[in-house]
Amino acid sequence: MPGHDWSKLKCVSIDLFDTIIALDTSDLPRVQWQGKEIPSTAPRVYDEISRFGCTLPFEAFLPILQKNQDDVLAEKEERNIEISATIRFLRLAEKLDIGSDDLERMDIAKRLTKVHMDCIDESSRVIDGTRPLIDEIRDAGVPVVLISNFDHAPAAQKILLRHDLTNSFDHLVISDGVGLRKPHPGIFQEAMNRCDATPEATLHIGDDPIADAWGAARLGLRTIWINRKSKDFPREDHLPERTVLTLREITR
Repeated sequence: MPGHDWSKLKCVSIDLFDTIIALDTSDLPRVQWQGKEIPSTAPRVYDEISRFGCTLPFEAFLPILQKNQDDVLAEKEERNIEISATIRFLRLAEKLDIGSDDLERMDIAKRLTKVHMDCIDESSRVIDGTRPLIDEIRDAGVPVVLISNFDHAPAAQKILLRHDLTNSFDHLVISDGVGLRKPHPGIFQEAMNRCDATPEATLHIGDDPIADAWGAARLGLRTIWINRKSKDFPREDHLPERTVLTLREITR
């Protein structure tokens, strides 16, 4: 698709994380987990939750936090549904038996969500080639939709605002709001509905081979896979229409 003719499209949907936004976690605290030192929001979450009666030492808190996250992720992946970050932290509060009632636990969950998401927001950066790509599509008069698997829509909006990208998108389709995660057909359909577009007139751009490229292609959408690590496509069906290493390869 060199010299792409955007005018043939009625909708272009673009993934968020690792497609146009990357996370620089170098400023996050480091924790030891399974023999490795990794950046994590866990210490900041722990500091916040300690204010509400959690007396566990951090070394005992961390496995509970990780197990809760793993359980939620498994549930999401099994059904391609979204479970909000607030519900995830609510379940954590219940496991730790903090908060005197459901109302207080929900308040704790919201506070933990804010601490975690503030770290994500502060770590975000725009990937090279994002603005030229979006500008070229919009200059062609084609609506641009952000479509993201993200469990806290307000944080996604805050990230776009931080990087002056809010007005770059005609519509935002976040799994937290839709309740479904890519590659579920429903979230792609929601994006197309916003633009009154058919699959044949829609192009999806994303970095995840299954959630983005395969998920969109099996519905008949045109697809561009951002394959920065030059990996083989993991499926033999519904291959991406085009594979590129960088966003700049897409623009003229």
